[in-house]
Amino acid sequence: MPRFALLLLLFPALPALALPPPEFGARVQLEHIDYDGDRQSPRDGFFWRAIRLSMTGQGNPGWGYKVEYDVAYGHADAENLYLRYMNARHELSLGERKVPLGLSRLTSAGRLTLAERPAPIESLTDSTRFGLWYARDFEQGLLQTMLYSRSINDSGNARPLGLAARLVFNPLHDGDRIVHLATAAAYEDIDRRADPSYSARPEARPDRGRFRLLNTGSIEDVANTFSGGLEAAFQVGALTTQAEYIRVQLDRRRAGNPSFDGWYLESSYRLTGEPMAYDGSSFRDLIPRGPYGAWEVAARYSRLDLNDGAIRGGRQDAVTLALNWYATERLRFYANLVDLRARGGDVEIDGVPVGRESARIVVLRTQIGF
Repeated sequence: MPRFALLLLLFPALPALALPPPEFGARVQLEHIDYDGDRQSPRDGFFWRAIRLSMTGQGNPGWGYKVEYDVAYGHADAENLYLRYMNARHELSLGERKVPLGLSRLTSAGRLTLAERPAPIESLTDSTRFGLWYARDFEQGLLQTMLYSRSINDSGNARPLGLAARLVFNPLHDGDRIVHLATAAAYEDIDRRADPSYSARPEARPDRGRFRLLNTGSIEDVANTFSGGLEAAFQVGALTTQAEYIRVQLDRRRAGNPSFDGWYLESSYRLTGEPMAYDGSSFRDLIPRGPYGAWEVAARYSRLDLNDGAIRGGRQDAVTLALNWYATERLRFYANLVDLRARGGDVEIDGVPVGRESARIVVLRTQIGF
């Protein structure tokens, strides 16, 4: 069945299931990338970063749903596709959605301060999977759990089984003063028909996202993986800072057990004074206050290590500087400068060893959402 057929089946079923009427939305991101590297020359220029179409509805309390597809790369990928029930304290859903591991991962791509997620989070955490999600709100925190298998976007035959949990603690959540602390873990039993691999983009997406300087290749004979992460963030007025550490351990049946890790530190400041919205789990939209929009400066340092023993996926350090203009609540412009160093891996691109690659990447993006 074509993936969009799921949307066509759901729409006429809304009245029968007593679901709320749909709200339709879209997000379009057009960007220009200029990659200047020592040895590599990926295709740069203009790219569609995202073309997302969505349909949502939610009772409060009651049943709801979300259907979201991205068609920017010439095919439809489900970004969210689930049915859920919510009340004041509980949330239960079934379908395709993000695994609860990583503050940056759980922040929508349309709400990120910098153009792309940091490499450690992009590489070492899952995007969306199909499964059963349960969340529980507490007085000063939140518990999120998910039992999951593969993504419906995955055309392979493997049937992994994973369990993830994330615990968030908010010792301070008073207006625009926020302290966010969290820890998360995920265990996944790997199907024998699948060999996991880990790779990283250079915190930008030249060549439509296919260009990667770090890559472990397929790692054979993996029985299971265990991932753990730590998160910390705070906000005081117009200043927001967040940091994360992530580590993945692989358990192999007849070989050594490699592990990979990474971390980042990111800070942003709104020159026009606006705080970021926060929902108890992640940061959300920035709403401009003045008639000329909101201006923001930001910086991030990240490090990712995909080397362990005989596996030489490489190491990467990146510094990103950003200037963002939120012209309206719906229209945003991003300007990012990424200074990148990759080294220490046995990675080849088009038959050419990466070796020690240094690059400066400029990302200019226009985003429209409604």
